[in-house]
Amino acid sequence: MSVQEEYLRDIAGAIRERDGTAEPIRADTFAERIRGLPSGGYEGTPPDPERVYKDTRPADWVTLPEPGENEMYILMHIPDGTTALLSFAVDVGTSGYVKMGNVENGEFKAIESVVDEPGFPPRTLTTTLRPGTNTYQKEVQAKDFSGLTDDGMKQAVLKVEADVLIWEPRAHRQKSRPADFRSWNIVEIDCRLPRATRVICGGDTAEAALGKLRYFTWRGANGAEDMSGMFENCAALLAVRELDTTGVTAMSGMFAGCAALTALPATDTSAVTDMSGMFRDCGRLTAIPDMDTSAVGSMNGMFDGCGSLTSAPELDTSAVTDMGDMFRRCGSLMNGRSIDVSRVTGMDGMFEGCYGLTGLTVTSGAESWTGADMSLEDCALGRAALVALIGSLPVAAEPRTLTLTGNPGAASLSAGEKAVATEKNWTLTI
Repeated sequence: MSVQEEYLRDIAGAIRERDGTAEPIRADTFAERIRGLPSGGYEGTPPDPERVYKDTRPADWVTLPEPGENEMYILMHIPDGTTALLSFAVDVGTSGYVKMGNVENGEFKAIESVVDEPGFPPRTLTTTLRPGTNTYQKEVQAKDFSGLTDDGMKQAVLKVEADVLIWEPRAHRQKSRPADFRSWNIVEIDCRLPRATRVICGGDTAEAALGKLRYFTWRGANGAEDMSGMFENCAALLAVRELDTTGVTAMSGMFAGCAALTALPATDTSAVTDMSGMFRDCGRLTAIPDMDTSAVGSMNGMFDGCGSLTSAPELDTSAVTDMGDMFRRCGSLMNGRSIDVSRVTGMDGMFEGCYGLTGLTVTSGAESWTGADMSLEDCALGRAALVALIGSLPVAAEPRTLTLTGNPGAASLSAGEKAVATEKNWTLTI
């Protein structure tokens, strides 16, 4: 199967999932079917992460206690009767502990040690952390824990008590597949780490990311400035419940590859300058909370592959220079809103694969615009929408091309309507 065929199959699957039908869908009917879909999200608004958490979290999962200051809880599932790998690096400012245990009546109960056989020394489950970088390595045994789930998982709860500065998965040095973090079955993280600058769950490959992580919560303030790739390729992540981003300046690839991501909290993004690839391949994301993007310079590939996104979010793009591939492969996108292209110099592939796009206008404060060519090939703009788009084009300082091939309204544009583009130094390709 070619990449194009696989992509079209994914769009058809998304349409069937959204409208509840099962019959095959022809590619030439995508635009019509997409326009008939209900709006995305819960009641057409960005889903509330707390609601998603409560609605989707299995009832038989152990409920993690709310962490106090300098505490981190990790919920790990282990197939009953087996063992599972766990290894991470943690930088701490002062001495601390990693403890393993169960939750009883809402409180964490540490298991200090386990006697495997009478007459043998007990096996300790508490590890001391020293100031600096610590590498924690365990082969966690299901028999040490309680809380069997319906799907046969024992539930280990880990508690990190320390002044954590950085936490990240680390390859287990003694095992045959040390770097495949997907096999660890970490399903939830809940922390309150005020001095931490990084809590890394993602990686640039599927093997280097926590592939089973479903829920993440970072309570209170933190010291993070760079959250690039923080959840990259965390394919099972459904909801981020809380996350302070007040001091963050970079979010490149932050959620890239989070194919199941549904809900995000409202965040302060006023200092962020780079959102390139931030939501790439978040195929279930239907809407996002409002974000302050006034300082962002790059949105290259920001929503590339967000096949369930029906409407472009309202973003301040006045400082953006690179919008290449920004909405590429957003097959459900219908409304592109009005996008400020004042400083844009790159727009290659911006709307490639947006087969359902029916409306878009642009704005620019520049008297003589120095931006780039624009292509809306094979979108679904009718004549009225195309007239509105052409009327919104800025006056270009150098000749620019607007490609409208494949739009249903392109053939019916009058000579006068086309002349509006020509007068602004644009050539139409129809």
